[in-house]
Amino acid sequence: MKIKTLIVSAIFTLASSLAFAGKYTEALVLIDTVEKTAMGSTTAARFSENENELIGCGTRTFAFGDGTAFNWGFCQASLAEEENVLCFTEDANLIEQINSVSDNAFITFRWDDNGECTYVGHSTQSFYIPGKEQLKDK
Repeated sequence: MKIKTLIVSAIFTLASSLAFAGKYTEALVLIDTVEKTAMGSTTAARFSENENELIGCGTRTFAFGDGTAFNWGFCQASLAEEENVLCFTEDANLIEQINSVSDNAFITFRWDDNGECTYVGHSTQSFYIPGKEQLKDK
C-alpha cells in the first residue's frame, strides 16, 4: 500500500511540474497603503514599462571600533514617483529573512504605522523568470 501511495504521489508531482514547464507569471508590484502591504516580482518590476516600478529588500551593517556592530534591514516598493513605501527593521529574524531573498524572487512585506517592517516573505520560482518571448518585447 505504501508503494502505491508513493507512486501516485510521484506521478502527481511530475504531472504538476510538467504543467508549469516554461510558464511565466508577471507578478507586477502592488502596494496597498491601507493594509500596509507591498508585493511583486523583482523580475517583473525590472522589466516593467513603468520606469518607477521597483521592489526589493536589503541589509546594512555598521561596525564600530569597539567591536560592536549595528545591523538593520529594509524593504521598499514603488509604482510612481509619489507612490513609494519603505520599512525598516532591526529584528534579527527579519534581517535573516531579507538576507535570504534571491534574484528573481517574489517579495511581500508589511509595515506598521511607525514604518517598521512587521513581515517579510519571498518565493523563488522558475515562473518568475521571464523567457525569451517576454524579454523580446521589452
